[in-house]
Amino acid sequence: MALKLDDKTGAEETLEHLEGPNGLLYAWSARRPETTSGILICSSVLGEFASNYHRERNFSLELLSRSLGVVRFHYAGEGNSFGDRRHVSFESMCDDAAVALQKAVSLGFETVAIMGTQLGALVAAAIAARTPSAPLVLWEPAVEPLSFVNDARLASKITFLERSGTADLSQWRADLDRDGRIDLLGHDLWAPLVQSLENLDISGLLGDEVRPVLIAGLGSRRTKLDSLAEDLRARGNDVSISHFQKPESSWLGSGSMLNVADLIAVTADWLVGRLEKR
Repeated sequence: MALKLDDKTGAEETLEHLEGPNGLLYAWSARRPETTSGILICSSVLGEFASNYHRERNFSLELLSRSLGVVRFHYAGEGNSFGDRRHVSFESMCDDAAVALQKAVSLGFETVAIMGTQLGALVAAAIAARTPSAPLVLWEPAVEPLSFVNDARLASKITFLERSGTADLSQWRADLDRDGRIDLLGHDLWAPLVQSLENLDISGLLGDEVRPVLIAGLGSRRTKLDSLAEDLRARGNDVSISHFQKPESSWLGSGSMLNVADLIAVTADWLVGRLEKR
């Protein structure tokens, strides 16, 4: 465990490994002495995990400056956590998130909001369903869970300048069936994760318990996200949605994004407002 204490604010940052069912989980948590509420951030995986890393970190520091606590973690088999990526599934990701949620509770947060980015939005929805009325933040949620595979395959075509003709984005399933894995721009995607994501959807995972929800659209799937917002509203949830412009795929470069400061500010303002009402 590593501990950092800010002498001026009293903010405490901790790096540690948590005991998880799938291996030791790398976790970063931060809180100030007056903190009574916090957020659990469920990241995406593979290339999306890397491209979102710094914006999630900057968002966490913004929340800390507003006296909100934060817990971030890496799934088993991802980042600095232990475990074998070959065994990662949606269920194992949810198990890991549940361990991180208990870490947030142990820090004394009376209220814990849940956040998910891209594929992590599915995990966040599943965890939120176990946390009645908890505010839920979704950054570029994966409305179609396996869309990130096609995004990565298309990015691969662009990266290697294979622009001639139509990219065959369906071939990956045959490759996965044959080899049990496919390469997504240097990241191995194994069959158990793909199989576990089939037929999942955020509304179904979230269940009937109503809550405030913020959806932040960061790409081109505006229509699908608007439909998700309407579906969640029809189920009684208090849904806000904002769209931000992103100049490139999450699988290309560092995942830089226009208006990232606006994204962070809007999300933080919304979250503080919802937690203050509780």
